[in-house]
This record gives sequence, C-alpha cells and structure tokens, in this order.
Amino acid sequence: ARRPSRRRPAPGAARTASMAAFQAGGFHGSTAPPGGSQDELFGVVRDIVVAECRERLLACGRHAGEQIDALVLSALRQLPPHLRDMRAKEALQLVGGSLAAGQQPSEGAGASPSGVGASPWAAAGAAQSPSGGISSAHPQHPLIRGRPQYADVRWACDRCGGAHEGASFHCATCSFDLCDACWASTAEVASFKLPSDKKRQDGHTPSSCTSGNSKRPRPDFCMDGGAGSGISASVKSMGIPVDPNTLEHMEALEHKTQEMEEFRRILDDAPSRLENMPAEQRRNFMKRASDTYQRMLIARGKADVGGA
Repeated sequence: ARRPSRRRPAPGAARTASMAAFQAGGFHGSTAPPGGSQDELFGVVRDIVVAECRERLLACGRHAGEQIDALVLSALRQLPPHLRDMRAKEALQLVGGSLAAGQQPSEGAGASPSGVGASPWAAAGAAQSPSGGISSAHPQHPLIRGRPQYADVRWACDRCGGAHEGASFHCATCSFDLCDACWASTAEVASFKLPSDKKRQDGHTPSSCTSGNSKRPRPDFCMDGGAGSGISASVKSMGIPVDPNTLEHMEALEHKTQEMEEFRRILDDAPSRLENMPAEQRRNFMKRASDTYQRMLIARGKADVGGA
C-alpha cells in the first residue's frame, strides 16, 4: 500500500495564471506578469521552485519507502514461519542459539532457548517444578523462576496486575512476569531445566535507560551500543550465526537509509536557499538533485527489485 502524502493546497486562480504567464515567458524574461509587480514575480518564482522541490522530495520518499519495504519483506521471507511475528532480536537469539548448539530450530512457537521443545503438553494447573515452563498466559516463550537482577526488586504481574517483590516467573526475551498464584493457574507443560541446571540469568545488566522504572524493561530497548552502530554491526558483535543473505539485506537497508537521510538533509532547507541563489546556480542545483534522485533511487531501486 502506498503511503499517504500530505500536499499543500494548490495556488489560487490568480496565482496560477501568473505562474502560467511567467513560465510561458521563460526563466530569463525581463518583464513582470501582466498586472503584477516585482514582488509578485518573486512570489511566483518561489512557488515554482518550492513546488518542484516538494514534488521531487515526495517522489523520492515514496520510491525509497517502496524499496525499503521490498528489502524488509525479502529478508522476512527467509525466516522460519514461527519466527516471522517475533521482534528481530528475539528471532536472532532463538535461531542463533539453536545453530550454535548444532540443532535445527524447532517449528513450535514455544521452543526454549536451550533447544527443548514445548511438548509434551499437560493439563492446565499440573504440578510444575520451581524452575519454570510454559504458561497459557504467555505461550510464546518459556518462563523461568528467579529473582530479578535489578536494584529495584518490585515488579508487576502481567496477568493480575498486582505489585510483588522477590522471585517471579520471568521471560528473559520479552520481560513478561507472572506471580506464583498466576503461574499455578496457568502452567501447562512439563517443567524443563536450563543448561547445567543454573538459576535464571537474564543476560542483561541494568543501564541508564532502566532506572526509575517499576517494570523490568524489555531487553531490546537498549540494543544499540551507541550512536552510529548499525543493526548488522550489532548482530555481528553478538557472535550469533546468521544467514549471510539476511545480513546482506540488512546492510543494504542500512546503506539505503543512510543515503536517504543524507539526501533529505540536502533538500530539507533547499527552498529557502534557492530563493537567494543566482539563476545559473539554482539550475545547476536542481539538475544535481534530479540526477542524484535518478541514480540513488530509481536506477538502483529497479535493480534491487529485480534481485529481491
């Protein structure tokens, strides 16, 4: 679906007639439009330049959005079906953990990070080991019982909404918590043990973005290590084996986004700068912008679509 674009209202009839008369006379005409003044002539020139810049910028954004959508969909099609609804970091952790252990990703949505599947299923309310398991309140990921690793140990149960302290049944992937009572009424599958029978470790340390929150934050809120670190660089730094084609698509998306941002910065204040440019310099600027747009978005976009 095409993104809606907001456009300024069309100029009035008088202004439209002035613009038509000006364009008919050419950019080098020395006379003002009939019944107009130099101020009106300047306004007509400004409207023409601003309208042209706006149209090119809208077309640039529209084509870039279409190409970004194509890249994202191409990368998503390479994921197993049960991973497509997950956030990127969740899917990479689950697939990467299985590949590192020499296992194939499980087709069940409730597969544990250690490679143990969600089956066999048992009746709701079955007796469970304190180590954790799958809950009907959160079937996407296994819950593990343990104490929070943060200074503020108060947390809220995501099922009953009550505030609690101490241990909880916690999802390290998406920060879902259940109290003991809710776990007892929603536990569904046989218990499982973590590798080496270790206690729950979230694998995430507190940071500045988690202070002051009564709810333990989602791990991917602070995914970026700092400004300028891209998605593919973050994935590589995690040491997780990822499909090379997926990484290639991610890098292509980053490069296209950077180019779009640079092009947007150039065109952002172009209307105000064009008003003060000499005619020859203005024409050169518009030609360079048009050539850049053609080279960066149209020609490359066609190649990307053909190879996606």
